[in-house]
Amino acid sequence: MEHLEKRGIGRFWFADPNFTEDRQRTEQLLEKKIERGITTPFWCQTRSDLMDPPLLEKLRTAGADTIAFGLESGSPGVLAGTNKRIELDRVRENVKAAQALGMETELFTIFGLPNETEEDARQTLEFVRSLGIPIQSNSGSQQMQLYFGSTYAKHPERFHFKPFSGYRPRYLSIGDRYETDAMSKAAIRRVRNRWALANEQMERDVYFKQRLFEVLDFLLANREDLKDDPAFYAYGALASCAIEEYDLLGEFLDGYEKLQNGNAAAMEELVSALNFFQQSDRPAGPGDRIIFDSRSWMDGVAFTGISGKYWDILLGRGLLLQSFEEGFIGARENEEIVFQFTFPDDYEQAELRGREVEVQAVIRKVFRTVRVATLDAVRNLHIRNSYSFSDLDLLRDQNEILYYFALRDAEPTELLRTPSHFLTLIHRLAKLAKRRELDRLAGILTGNRAALSAMADTLAAAGKPSWALEYYDLIDQDGPSTVLKRAQCLLALEKAEQALALLESFPEGKDLEFLGTLLECLKKARPDSPRIPSLEHHVLNLRLESALQPAKISRSGSTSMKPLVHGLSSSRLKKF
Repeated sequence: MEHLEKRGIGRFWFADPNFTEDRQRTEQLLEKKIERGITTPFWCQTRSDLMDPPLLEKLRTAGADTIAFGLESGSPGVLAGTNKRIELDRVRENVKAAQALGMETELFTIFGLPNETEEDARQTLEFVRSLGIPIQSNSGSQQMQLYFGSTYAKHPERFHFKPFSGYRPRYLSIGDRYETDAMSKAAIRRVRNRWALANEQMERDVYFKQRLFEVLDFLLANREDLKDDPAFYAYGALASCAIEEYDLLGEFLDGYEKLQNGNAAAMEELVSALNFFQQSDRPAGPGDRIIFDSRSWMDGVAFTGISGKYWDILLGRGLLLQSFEEGFIGARENEEIVFQFTFPDDYEQAELRGREVEVQAVIRKVFRTVRVATLDAVRNLHIRNSYSFSDLDLLRDQNEILYYFALRDAEPTELLRTPSHFLTLIHRLAKLAKRRELDRLAGILTGNRAALSAMADTLAAAGKPSWALEYYDLIDQDGPSTVLKRAQCLLALEKAEQALALLESFPEGKDLEFLGTLLECLKKARPDSPRIPSLEHHVLNLRLESALQPAKISRSGSTSMKPLVHGLSSSRLKKF
């Protein structure tokens, strides 16, 4: 540790799952770390029955900033069946003691344990929440894995595990491919989705308006599993409001109102968190939203920190320097303004303290904030802003939401001049489950088989195999490429028999994509097929050859192509 600290290592991570099992060894290690002045903080994990408050204090003194405990389940009945001597009261005591010392705490949990029900799994989630532990990283639960060598894997039937039927090579353990007498495959999926909804990453994505299309896709695809959770409707409402999809917002708010069953306070709290903006021709003021392009100089030299296009900011929210925001007060749409501001003397970047910056800005849009207090007021809103921006390539790479607005407002026939933009719109609409809009756009492609095929490819990539299959069938082509794509959609819909029959109706291809799809069909539809082992070996060889191919291209000096569909969600604007 001394050597590593001197080399600049900033944190240690002890991988021993029972770090405190040998108490004497642990205390000696901690004492030596303190004696030698090794101040590098560290993470460790252990069992709750191997920990107590005095030992926690020694860990903290020695630099432990995070400690993780194995919980497994928050259900006393399920814990009793594991024979691990885990007591919920002991876990709670140790977590509270660690938190009182200023330590971060994590709990390892799993679901799919013997005799565990959905209600048991819910108790686990609520136990973690009750201790104020963020549900993320190690504290995000996962399904138990049945690995070789474990008692569960050796005798699954004894513990009421039911491995899925289908081909499984001898070198692969059961893993998570099972259900139990107490939890069906669908029930395990519901538990997994509830943990995903509870994960703090979901909250961060919604709060910072990032990955919103993925968030809404997850919510809409798992509506039946999550419809009894208030967070499902709250996240859905906030995300759909951020991308100005007000029909979708209405659906989430209606569901939330029904779930709350007359709880007006909860309804008002959610409505108050929604932000609405109406395009305006009046001068910008505090609380307004503006979109602008800017250039800036410091002592006559270009200053890149405040130079760029399509900045999208809110005034008067304390997010930016007040002296900078004041330069925009009174500005109107399409107006060019020039102003100066000065970085404060206590600014975090020392080299900018007290420096004056000149800013030239062109105001693209001004929006006034529309404040609403009730659900009825939301329902009576009729906001339809216009985002007729032409710099689609630029927007694609720097602002996911504005890019979507611009795509949505563009004339579809104009978008077709750059197919990647048209297909990105298809992809986004698919994520939002807007089938009617997709059918309308497909109507523009009538008679253009290549374009319809590209649209179907995009729908399949967006996780909508049933919709993609309809368009592949509409094309009515029996070429090898279309047959393969239809088979892949059927396979994604768990219709392996139909997919296999389709592949077998056509001359067999020799490429990796065809043979890989054929292999998956055989595994699911005919797990006893004698062809599987040799085909699997051949497909593995093809994958290895394919993996090595990019390295050869790279050495030859070629560059890789950009993906067809873009969706970067980085935030460019920081507080300056």
